[in-house]
Amino acid sequence: MSAFKTAAASRFEAGLAAHVRTYFPNHSKIAGETGTGTLARLALARARSHGIESERGVYLYLNVMLILGSYFDEDPQLP
Repeated sequence: MSAFKTAAASRFEAGLAAHVRTYFPNHSKIAGETGTGTLARLALARARSHGIESERGVYLYLNVMLILGSYFDEDPQLP
């Protein structure tokens, strides 16, 4: 079961990275391949820290993160 969970997590992260490349090509170009993967993992971790577990919720969190900034949820200028 552990192997299946790991494979599913890897596929989900790859899907998030592909989403960045498709819908935020400038971000992806600037971040590069490695950075795009890092953005995907960061969004997943930060979404989970807020109790967001659904696939849709994580994708929405990623979108907002890319629009407002990686740590928008801690930014005092964004109440």
